[in-house]
Amino acid sequence: VWLIYGFNLFQYPIDQSAIVLSSLIVQGLSIGLFVSALAFLLGSKAIVLTWVITGLLQPFSGVFYPRSILPAPLKHISYLVPSSYIFEYLRGAPQANFGLLITPLLISIGYLSVSVVSFVFFFRLSKKTGILMRM
Repeated sequence: VWLIYGFNLFQYPIDQSAIVLSSLIVQGLSIGLFVSALAFLLGSKAIVLTWVITGLLQPFSGVFYPRSILPAPLKHISYLVPSSYIFEYLRGAPQANFGLLITPLLISIGYLSVSVVSFVFFFRLSKKTGILMRM
């Protein structure tokens, strides 16, 4: 990435890089676990939702452009997406606010908690209704 785009991840302090990476990993885990929970509820057709959910999150993440250019209603949605904070931080570092890193980690942990609860609930429901046996 450094040769092609001139982006060097090693320019950031190691503690901040660890928070960035752990936040993105936790967000990915929560999305994957939630889609797996939906697979227990809806069957194997829910696997398509993996691509749909990540495709829907991408514009709100600000991967290719800053969050500031989004229209007001969409900007409010982007505040609920942890990766939007990460990309805003990476665009503005090293002068960026360190608080931008704690917020996505807390949001990601909250999403992971909801994903775990929904996974357990949908798994038990699929066992009770017999959907698990038909998969």
